[in-house]
Amino acid sequence: MEEKNLWNSYYPSVWFILQKRRVQLTPEQASDFYAEHFGKLFFPSLVAYMSSGPVITLVIARDKAISYWRELIGPTNALKARETHPDW
Repeated sequence: MEEKNLWNSYYPSVWFILQKRRVQLTPEQASDFYAEHFGKLFFPSLVAYMSSGPVITLVIARDKAISYWRELIGPTNALKARETHPDW
């Protein structure tokens, strides 16, 4: 399925996608983006993974966009995700 159609077909009226880009992060860009996790055990592998291939970046608009997005993607902690979203 084409990338554009995927977003529009699953979430047509939930938000507005103001901008979408496919980018390749450098390790430095990934480190800067995830700076809040610097010093944590998983930080080096996170930076390596996020800079290993292209990612899709979105600028989304809606009321409480960030909290809605986080609810949609589920917990970032794998143990918590298995408990609260076992079928994902």
